[in-house]
Amino acid sequence: MSSVSSQRKHLVVVRSGPSSLHGSIIERLSEQNYDFALSWFSDQEPGPLAAGARFVHRVKGPKWPGLYATLTEYRDVVDEYDYVWLPDDDLQCVPESVSEMFETTAALGAWLAQPALTPDSYFSHAFTLQHPGFQARFTNFVEVMAPVIARDFLPQMLRLMSESVTGWGIDDLASRLVPIGKMVVVDSTPVFHTRPLGGANYDAARASGVSNPHVEMQELLTRHRYVKPAPASVTLGGITSAGDVVSFGASEADLLYLLRTVVGDFLTTTGYQTAVTDFASTEEEIMRDPDVSANLSSRAQNNRRMVHYIYSVDGLANGNIHFPFALWEIPDLIAAALTDAGITGTKLHTWIEERDRKPALQL
Repeated sequence: MSSVSSQRKHLVVVRSGPSSLHGSIIERLSEQNYDFALSWFSDQEPGPLAAGARFVHRVKGPKWPGLYATLTEYRDVVDEYDYVWLPDDDLQCVPESVSEMFETTAALGAWLAQPALTPDSYFSHAFTLQHPGFQARFTNFVEVMAPVIARDFLPQMLRLMSESVTGWGIDDLASRLVPIGKMVVVDSTPVFHTRPLGGANYDAARASGVSNPHVEMQELLTRHRYVKPAPASVTLGGITSAGDVVSFGASEADLLYLLRTVVGDFLTTTGYQTAVTDFASTEEEIMRDPDVSANLSSRAQNNRRMVHYIYSVDGLANGNIHFPFALWEIPDLIAAALTDAGITGTKLHTWIEERDRKPALQL
């Protein structure tokens, strides 16, 4: 362990025990752009698993309370780094890919990111699986399994972590606090999630008195004044393997393709157009009351509510800055994020243009 300030810009903190797979992360560590540290929950000694660690913090209990305790105890050390990665201990990684993940995340100026999962991984959200057509994708959600957190966004994450035992709802709320274009899934550096969901962390949560993660998540959302789940998780744009920047455009074809991808083909073109037209003309009213305009047909009403549900998240999270967006604003938001990251001179293709040019590039 070392208390000397590091010259590296990134830190990996693993909540781990004797069966942790983080040994793959620390291979060839001297050649990487990151340090690592352990939040150790076992009575056994970490032994070789702690070799080269910036620090080892011993704290029992579930993953998220343990990580919260570690990050607050060593906050002065953690704040030396531009990004901190909090991977589950059952992820198999290639260290050079971890370094590249950090580089890509930093180059894009992301607030919140994650590596994609290999196609053979256990997963919860299909969109987190690696997309071979992309280097990185802009999304509206980053999963709590392996978040990469920017230093300036860490205070918000710590606040959410302090309120959760199972971790359920942390990613839901955190993703609402990050602007479009600043939330990234890095496809060029996938990791392998080796174990089924659940396991020891849920056993530890039950031992801490939390038996139902669904109930805990709803309580967390309610405390932050949310009464509905986050918008459907979806890819909104990205940087292709060839280096092109792609985003959903504002055309009806782009919007319909995205809506159909998220909610299925039950949205007819006519119903969709009715929904978008009505939504655009009465947006302020809908923001006040999603159940207005009972004179609309059932199909049109459902479509309009679906557009609102997915693409215009209202409310505040206990006073934190919130970033609502409408579907047709996505290209401008992604372009602004790239400019903010210092990436200029790129042509932003719409999704339909790119899909027609390269048929394999699907959501």
